Amino acid sequence: MNFWIFASLLAATMLWFVFQPLLRARRNSGIQPSDVYRAQLAEVEREAEAGLLSDADATGARAEIARRLLRASEAAQSSKDSDKPIDPRITTIAITVFVIVLSLGGYLWLGNPGLPSQPFAARDLASESAARLGPAAQELERRLGEIEDPAERARFLANALLLAGALPEAIEGYLRVLSYLPEDADALTRIGEIQLAEADGIVNEDIVTWFDRALVSEPLMPRANYYRALFDYQQADFAVAQARLDHLLETAPADAPWIAQVSGLRDEARRAQEGVPGGAEEMLALDEDARTARIREMVAGLAARLEQSPTDFEGWLRLANAYAVLDQRTEAGEALLRAGVLAQGEPLLEARVAEIAAAHDLPLP
Repeated sequence: MNFWIFASLLAATMLWFVFQPLLRARRNSGIQPSDVYRAQLAEVEREAEAGLLSDADATGARAEIARRLLRASEAAQSSKDSDKPIDPRITTIAITVFVIVLSLGGYLWLGNPGLPSQPFAARDLASESAARLGPAAQELERRLGEIEDPAERARFLANALLLAGALPEAIEGYLRVLSYLPEDADALTRIGEIQLAEADGIVNEDIVTWFDRALVSEPLMPRANYYRALFDYQQADFAVAQARLDHLLETAPADAPWIAQVSGLRDEARRAQEGVPGGAEEMLALDEDARTARIREMVAGLAARLEQSPTDFEGWLRLANAYAVLDQRTEAGEALLRAGVLAQGEPLLEARVAEIAAAHDLPLP
């Protein structure tokens, strides 16, 4: 009952504001076009008598005003003789009432105001998420039912959402993991990775906080160390980035699948450190032409290095960005295509490729 009272008051208020100006009588100043032309004709006569207009100019002005006066009189007579058009106010009111009736009818047919509210904490995220995952829904529900640990159950669900490309929901899932395990390095790193994808591969101060928290729990975690080094590299702290990556490679298992990617960024940091001894400050001290030339040298070096390490996904993304900034669109598209090949089957990586393509208006590979 309260709902209907509130809805009625809301509708009445809206109708008042809509109808009030429409129902207000339109004021007419009483001035007609013919009155204006007669006033102009009298003005011409006064100026002619005062000698301000020659006889020829006065005659021409009288003739022109007379023609306009005749047309105005004919138009007024035609308007009186024609049928009175439909008042636009009536049309507006009819459309407004129709929209209200249609909306109310649709709500009564499809809606249900009697249902209780459903707070976030009370929602069954597993069922909602399963519905999003389409054909894998039943298998997901079955697997979730087999997991008793709530933290691991939340982790499994978050990983499934991440693979499905539902990034905001995946972050919610990892945050739920952290509600059980506040310093879980994997969940912290995953959140940072998702935010990094949404930021087009640029590690900012907020994103790096997730990786720093993960490294407090697991100092040797490869993914967190890599992204922390990437932040240092993007801040032109090439020596710090190289030292972190060197340590990561020294402690890596011989068969680690990420060695090539880490080695690529380490070598790039080393070359940047050698090519720009003063880091960002020296680059800023160069004039525009010299700075552009230095940047082109670094981009060419990155392209040559990637030909030797073709599986470096992050490197291809950086190369695509660099070419796009230099307005070398053909080369940027080719680099993005190489990254797209490496991203196939990985929703998170595919999302990053799509975001960079959209940011630089490049064709999606």
